Amino acid sequence: SLFILVNEDLIRLDNNSIKTIIDIESEISGRSLLVDNRNNQLIIGTSNGDTYARDLITYSPIISFPEDTNISNSNSIVTSFIDVYDIIWTSSECNINYLEPGKGSFWVSQSLCKDNNTSVMPTDMIIDNNTILLSTVNDGIIIINYTFGSAGLIFTELNQFPSINSNNFLSSNSITDMELINNILY
Repeated sequence: SLFILVNEDLIRLDNNSIKTIIDIESEISGRSLLVDNRNNQLIIGTSNGDTYARDLITYSPIISFPEDTNISNSNSIVTSFIDVYDIIWTSSECNINYLEPGKGSFWVSQSLCKDNNTSVMPTDMIIDNNTILLSTVNDGIIIINYTFGSAGLIFTELNQFPSINSNNFLSSNSITDMELINNILY
C-alpha cells in the first residue's frame, strides 16, 4: 500500500488491487506519516498535535495507541521517525516528543525553545545512531544526542542543544529537507 496525505485526507493506494484507490479517510488533518513495520502500524501526526495509529494489515484503528503527544499544546506534528530502539519520535513547534517501547501509555515532550520569545519550527528529522538531526525553518539543524538503556531515554545535553547553522557551516538557517546517505548529510 501507498499512503498519501492530500489536504485534510489520507488516501491509501494499492496497484495490486482491482481498485487502485483502496480507501479515502476524510478530514483527518494529517501532517506526517510514519510506517512502523516492526509493530505493523501506520502512525498519523495531525494538525492539532495528536497522533493516531492504524493496523497496517487490517487498517483498523489501534485504540490503545496514545493520541496526545503533548497535553500542554496543540501544535501540528510536522515530522516523525522511529529509531533502532523502537522509540517513536515526533516534532512540532518548540517540541520533540517521544514514545518509548514498553511505556506506551503516554508521550514525553522535550522543549526545543529557550523561552517564550523564541520559536523553533521543525521541517524534517533524521535519526542516526543516538543522534537526532532536526532541520528547522529558521534555526538551521538542531543536534539532539541521547542514550537509551535500562534506565530509559536520557538526553546528553540538557536544554542546550548544539546546532549547525549559518554561523558555522550552512549558507542559510532555513532548511526544508535533508537526507543522510553513506554518513554524508545532504
